[in-house]
Amino acid sequence: MKSYLITPEVTSSYFESLPLIFHSFRPDYAMYRSSNRAFAREFAALCHTHNIVCFLNSQGFGDEMLDSLLPYFDGVHLKSSAFSLITHFSTYCMVGFSAHTSQELRDALHNGASYATLSPIFATPHKGTPIGLQSLRDLDLYARSRTFGLGGIDTPTKVSQISQIENLYGFASIRYFLGEK
Repeated sequence: MKSYLITPEVTSSYFESLPLIFHSFRPDYAMYRSSNRAFAREFAALCHTHNIVCFLNSQGFGDEMLDSLLPYFDGVHLKSSAFSLITHFSTYCMVGFSAHTSQELRDALHNGASYATLSPIFATPHKGTPIGLQSLRDLDLYARSRTFGLGGIDTPTKVSQISQIENLYGFASIRYFLGEK
């Protein structure tokens, strides 16, 4: 099962802690999800040094800024409001997509997304009613093999629960990689 680190808002203190976080948790993927552009290029370089596939979350970046930063990343991660951009970006980079329903997830994969996150699986602050582990189990094999469960995955126990879902690609989290409960 793959693991996917998603950054909180990136501060200099957080950025300085990233090498230790990468060493301790060894994520397979990482997403720069911060409006603080100051560390974006360095984040991508650090990911590549640690053999971590990295994505730039498009939220908060204008077209010009996104175009200038994207060459440093392996791909872009799109919010559901940017669904129409999947086809455009998939012509030249990997595309991730934030889905909140199984239909939205299937549509994103069908339109060229490399993977999708499905959330929130568990309760998490400010993210609405959790959709639960069963929502991941109910995906067809193809969709499950390209899906990261996301939302409220903040303890080893929850990682263990999600890892028991057959053929699920992986889990994604912010708080798990911070050690917060």
